[in-house]
Amino acid sequence: MESIKPQTGKLWDELTDDQKDEVLLSFEESADENNLIEADKIFKPR
Repeated sequence: MESIKPQTGKLWDELTDDQKDEVLLSFEESADENNLIEADKIFKPR
């Protein structure tokens, strides 16, 4: 019987292991609001 491999996005598949670790760490750190940047500092008002 053939094993089923979970599908991931193409971008994720193209990342190196170090890049994947950085993405996962950033995701974990985003749980703390002190690590987030306010949206109005990122996005220009229309």
